[in-house]
Amino acid sequence: MSFVDRFLNFISILTTLFIYYNHHLPLQDNVLKENYKLDAPPVADMVSNVSLYLINTHPTVEYSKPYTPNIVPVGGIVIEADRAPLPQDIQKFMDGAAKDGVIYFSLGTLVPIHRMPSDQLQMFVNVFNKLKQKVLWRINLDTIPGLSDNVKLIKWVPQPGVLAHPNCVLFITHGGLFGQQEAIHAGVPTVGIPIFADQPYNIKFAEHRGIGVKLTFNTLSEETIYTAINTVLNNPKYKENAQRLSRIFRDRPMSPADSAVFWVEYVLRHGGAHHLRSAATQLSWYQLALLDVLAAVLAVVATIIILLFVLRRICSLVFIAKKQSKVTTMKKEN
Repeated sequence: MSFVDRFLNFISILTTLFIYYNHHLPLQDNVLKENYKLDAPPVADMVSNVSLYLINTHPTVEYSKPYTPNIVPVGGIVIEADRAPLPQDIQKFMDGAAKDGVIYFSLGTLVPIHRMPSDQLQMFVNVFNKLKQKVLWRINLDTIPGLSDNVKLIKWVPQPGVLAHPNCVLFITHGGLFGQQEAIHAGVPTVGIPIFADQPYNIKFAEHRGIGVKLTFNTLSEETIYTAINTVLNNPKYKENAQRLSRIFRDRPMSPADSAVFWVEYVLRHGGAHHLRSAATQLSWYQLALLDVLAAVLAVVATIIILLFVLRRICSLVFIAKKQSKVTTMKKEN
C-alpha cells in the first residue's frame, strides 16, 4: 500500500478500536444485564478469556495475516459438499447454455434491487439484451418491461449450486463475503457492485487477485456495465485466476466443517484451551505497541544526549576559563 493507504488504515484502526471499547462493549454490557439479569463480568473480560475462535476466512478470500493457535479459519464452511440438485427449471435453463454460458446476477438478500429506480433497472435490461449469454437474475419481481428472452427472473436461487454449474461464466455480485467465497470455490470470475459494509473491501480484494472488476453503484451506466461484463468475459486471465484460487481454496488437510468439529472437541477434551492463547491478549494497548519500551529507549537516548551536551558545555567553559586565565597571566607579565 502507498503511504496514504497505510495512513488511512491507521486512522481506520484507531477509530474502530475507539468505537469498539467506548460504544460496542458498554452497549453489550447493558444488553447482557437487561435481558439475562446475570451478575456476569464485563464483556471485555469475557472476550479476553475466549479459548477458541472459528473465523469465516481463508487466505484465498482475504489478505494473508498471521493467526495465533487459538484462531482457526473455517472459510467456506457454509458451502455444502453434498448439496441438493438444482430445481428443475434452473437446471434446464443452465444446461441449455452450453455454447455461451450463463451470467448469474444477484445483489444479495439485503439489497432490495426490485426497488431500484426504473431507469437503473432499465440499464441492466438494455445491457442484457445485447449479450449472447443467458442471464439468471435473482430479483423479487415477476417481470420487467423490455426484458429479452435470454434473461430468466427468479426470486430465490440456490446460489452455490448455480455458481458450481459448469455453464456459469460470470457472477455479477454486490460483494458479500459468502457470495465471494462461493464464487471462488466454484472458480467463477466476478463483476462487483459494492453497496455498503465489507463489500467494497471484498471487491477490492477480487480486483487485487485478478478475479473480477468493480463498478460503482452511483455511477452505473449502460456503457460501464457492458464494458465490465465484456472485460471479464473476453479476458481469459479472470477465469484462469478464479480457477487457480478455487484449487487453492479447496486444497486443505480437512474440510472446514471437520476442522471446526475437531477444534471444538479439542477445547472440550482439555477443559478449555488457554494454552493456545497469545500472551498479547493480556497486554495493555501501549504495551502491545511497545510504546513503553520505545519511551524508555527514547528517554535513555535523550538522557545520553543531554549529558553529552552538558559535558561538552562544561568542558567548553573550562577551556574558555583556562584560556582567559592564561591571557590574564601573560598580560601581567608584560
